[in-house]
Amino acid sequence: MMTMKSSVLERFLTQQGYTCSTRDDGFVTVLLARDDERWLGHGPDDASALHDAVHQMFPSAAARLLLARMLDAQAASDETAPAEVPTRVDDAWTGADEQAAASPLAAAEQPHEEGGEEGGEKGEEGQEGQAPEPPEATPPPQGELQRELEVPAEVKPAEVKPAVAAVADDSEQEHQLQPPRRVPDLLALEADATTAPLEGDEGNMPLPAEETEGLPPGLPHAPPRTRRPPPMRAEDALDAISSLNKEIAALLPEVAWMAPPLVRLQLTAWLASARGLQEAAMHERSVEEAVRQLAGRLGTVTKRWWPGNVSALQLHTTPAGVNQNLALGLAGRLAWDQVAEAIEVRLDGADDGWADDRALEPRPNAVEQTFGRIVSNLVALLGPLDVEPSRLSLGHVEDPATRKMLQEWARRLRWMRGVAPSGEQWAQAMGHLRWVAQQAPATRRYLDAALDPEKAPREGTWAKALGEDPEKRRRQRRVRSVLTATPGPSASAAAVAAWLTEALALGADLTNRQVVGLVPEHRGVIAGLAPEDLGDVGRTVRSRLRKLQKVLQAGESPVPAPAIDDDVDEDNGLGDIADPVGDLVTAVRARVDGKRAVFVSNRADPALKEKLEAKLGLVIEWCEGEPRRMQSMAKQVQAGSYDLVILATGFSGHTADAVLGKAAAGAGVPFVRAYKGRPLATLRALARDLGIRHEGE
Repeated sequence: MMTMKSSVLERFLTQQGYTCSTRDDGFVTVLLARDDERWLGHGPDDASALHDAVHQMFPSAAARLLLARMLDAQAASDETAPAEVPTRVDDAWTGADEQAAASPLAAAEQPHEEGGEEGGEKGEEGQEGQAPEPPEATPPPQGELQRELEVPAEVKPAEVKPAVAAVADDSEQEHQLQPPRRVPDLLALEADATTAPLEGDEGNMPLPAEETEGLPPGLPHAPPRTRRPPPMRAEDALDAISSLNKEIAALLPEVAWMAPPLVRLQLTAWLASARGLQEAAMHERSVEEAVRQLAGRLGTVTKRWWPGNVSALQLHTTPAGVNQNLALGLAGRLAWDQVAEAIEVRLDGADDGWADDRALEPRPNAVEQTFGRIVSNLVALLGPLDVEPSRLSLGHVEDPATRKMLQEWARRLRWMRGVAPSGEQWAQAMGHLRWVAQQAPATRRYLDAALDPEKAPREGTWAKALGEDPEKRRRQRRVRSVLTATPGPSASAAAVAAWLTEALALGADLTNRQVVGLVPEHRGVIAGLAPEDLGDVGRTVRSRLRKLQKVLQAGESPVPAPAIDDDVDEDNGLGDIADPVGDLVTAVRARVDGKRAVFVSNRADPALKEKLEAKLGLVIEWCEGEPRRMQSMAKQVQAGSYDLVILATGFSGHTADAVLGKAAAGAGVPFVRAYKGRPLATLRALARDLGIRHEGE
């Protein structure tokens, strides 16, 4: 039988970009991984498991023969190389062992007996019929794995010279060097070695020329190394996934307000974080199941919100594929945690992704009633918000009247962004409309402008675009109030002066000639008034009084008063201007004024700290989320030093979330997850976790 040393195999596999991961549970399992390839081997020790995995990679005797020939040629080339160039960066694989890996290949036919020692030891005993050993055989360095990959003798080529098998005594076996425990780049929720990597995978890029000098000619160069997440126990990975699930549940109401492209980014970041934990846990079965369930929940979100395709939900998507699809700009062989970090950096510098922020003011009133009416109509037309609409409902959206109605609902929902009673319900309602736009092309043109996050109303504000400007309606109500209080012929001069003060303050909504027409009997009183008779009024009212008196002196004819709308006194959401954020600040401050809070972020933000303290009356201690600082802060929380714990998500990691969350739960204080630590997100999160009901949540 021809044999190949484990050290030579290790070196070869490393050069080809494979990583070797070992798990020892009393019976060793070795995983060889590269891109979407997965090869598992099992055995009583590391070398046996490695050889078993290689047998899976090269299942035929012919394939193993070709491998032996190539490695033999590589070993011969190494003998003549002027200098040794390490191909592994791990300290454990440099120096003497690496030199041994470059030695010529040992290949010899040796019989194996069941339960006996390795063929090399039998060779020492000088059994009859075996080829004599060369007089000066060089034993392998101490610590080298001694198992051998066997090639059947019947396919042994004549030109391959027999070599001395590796000899290892018991003392060497005690000091065998195990392969480093590398975390595999398992790119899918379930391994499938038949799936090809996505186009754009940069993992096969060759090394720069300066890094390949001295390598044997004609051999493939090892690709850049993937940065692997540190290994984790399954229990720790499950705790981190539990914290991630809690973060998702807490932040979905805030993410719901974001534009579809940013929703897709955030969902991808969560999925990449989960898959990174899956990688770190060596794809332990319970961790894989937890990640699968998390992905299922996020998949349900996409079916309700319809933000567009989230490629990370696809079973065999790779980090390189996500990097290409999202144009993250990462290079080299990627791991999932790198993708998650890159997305979080992009989200950190982004707003909510809508172009109509300025068009939202003035805000509508009676949002709850209007939103409830739109939701009821959508449910009647397309089905429940938490269920993907049926294509059977498309027959109800084809007539022109329904299309106009859908357009109106979409525009009103855009105006209610951020102040609707529920962020998730708002996203579901928008999702129903996006579904219609996608499934009914003839109706899409009615909805595109209202659903496109990059567009804003041409009129400047949604209120004007919808013909329901609250400011205009407020002025109309003031005009009606003045008109209904017009003094009669017997009114006193003081009453006329008081009424005139209110009338002149209306500006262009009630002109001077209209005022003359309303009080013809009191022309003399008005002509004799001095500015001081109107009380403490501004310069604008005084100036109008002088102009009104000139109109009387010139004898200009009066103009009829403006007509009064019959429904101007009805609310309909169009009364006084709403200030939902101000109302929310007032409600939250009433609950947290004077309380001590720790705000955990990845960086100092004095402006945010000052704003929260000034607006809410909190006494905030800022904490930058370093691991040691987290443990210290957790002890202070458990000791009752704070009344609130606020964590800026996306920066501190799931370990900080778990540590501080447990500490807060143990101390009985609220643990508030604020999306990216943004001011409005922090305000909403405080309201939500303190049980404050308000518009916009």
